[in-house]
Amino acid sequence: AGRPRRQGYAVDRYSDGAKQHRECAGFVQAIASGQYDSVYTGIIQAWVAQGFKTLDLCIGYEMNSQHYMPWSLTSASEVQSRAAAFRYLATLSRQVASAAGVNAQIIWNPVSINVTAVNTASLYPGNSYVDVISTDMYSPAQPLDLYNWAINNGTYASSTTQWASNPLNLLHW
Repeated sequence: AGRPRRQGYAVDRYSDGAKQHRECAGFVQAIASGQYDSVYTGIIQAWVAQGFKTLDLCIGYEMNSQHYMPWSLTSASEVQSRAAAFRYLATLSRQVASAAGVNAQIIWNPVSINVTAVNTASLYPGNSYVDVISTDMYSPAQPLDLYNWAINNGTYASSTTQWASNPLNLLHW
């Protein structure tokens, strides 16, 4: 009986109400600079105040998708700033939770179907910032990644449209 002792929470680290990818770059930088520390600290403290002893924090889930997440990547140039923001929030979350005697488990959660031109592994923030690796899996209505089979030189197409425009790529799907 009583309240559960473990709480999972998906932290939309890049959203800030922004509905367009182009608005997220500044928000990502603001997170890594500490501008929103009070917001994220407040989220954790609210769960702690409810008696939870373990928090499973899924920071910026499905970052390698382009379907509806405003924090999804649009280019390889965003990789470092996104990983830095993840590392910053992971560190802050653990510090705030630890100070309250609570365990924060940090989850890195890409989607299984990579529809960006960015290699998902390049987004990994590092073992010291991640406790759990999980993935969201959807039906195979899309290719698993945008590897350019037509060229087959280690490159990826920049969009699903570009990838699908070559029949050779479709054969590998």
